[in-house]
Amino acid sequence: MRAALGAILIVVVCARAAVDESRVTRYPGRVEMVRDLVGPGAVGCEIGVFEGNFSEVLRSLLPSRLYLVDVFQGLTGSGDVDGNDYREVDLPKKYLELVQRYAGASDVVLVRDLSHLFLASLPDEHLDFIYIDGDHSYAGVLRDLAAAYPKVKRGGLIMGHDYSVNWDKATTDWGGGLAGVAQALEVFLSEKGLRLDAVAMDGMTSFAVRKGSPSSPFLGPRVGEGGGLGEAQARFVAYKSAGRAAAAWLRGCVAASLRAEAASLPATAAWLCGRFVDRTRGAV
Repeated sequence: MRAALGAILIVVVCARAAVDESRVTRYPGRVEMVRDLVGPGAVGCEIGVFEGNFSEVLRSLLPSRLYLVDVFQGLTGSGDVDGNDYREVDLPKKYLELVQRYAGASDVVLVRDLSHLFLASLPDEHLDFIYIDGDHSYAGVLRDLAAAYPKVKRGGLIMGHDYSVNWDKATTDWGGGLAGVAQALEVFLSEKGLRLDAVAMDGMTSFAVRKGSPSSPFLGPRVGEGGGLGEAQARFVAYKSAGRAAAAWLRGCVAASLRAEAASLPATAAWLCGRFVDRTRGAV
């Protein structure tokens, strides 16, 4: 018996070596993903601003504070959200434009610094979400993930771009140059005991991981104070509430059975299990 259990444990541990996508929630794109998962009032951070287009999407979520972090150095090239339409941008010039754009904005903090150095300056559990789209090398992504982890609140979101290629939308072959993102994420999830929770299916996909919930469903309340509930989130809350109510009822039944000194414990247990299942189904 112990040998069989040991074999099962080995299989389970080995299976976790790769990113498990069996329970992943998929969104049409990253805009839909962040709008569904981030509520108003959140404290957020974007690593890798480039032209600031996605920054405006994040700002439209009405965060209480949004840190926009980039080194803003040199001439840098990138495709669009699908990896197409490659263009080069003079980042020092773009930085000056963004300074003008956000002059006087109380909700935006424009940061010209290396991402891991800036994150180190933040208090722990300060962020409700972070979106990483900076250095795409294996070492760079792993460094950003490691730096972000303690700064994100438990239950908060760690997200990022260029996780994989969706060839239904992408037309540009980057020659495997983005493989470091997936490799770094795999190592990070394994080290922290987390799982991949959501993927946004743009041409260059985005990922989302909820910190501190490796075994529970991803669909929970949106992060940020005052965040509402989408339809999927509302279903999750309903099931969770029903499960708690059924568990409380079960505990009461067990206590009553023990007080009554039930003659047949196995029979009582089987009856309680059946009633628990019926109760849970009926509640939702």
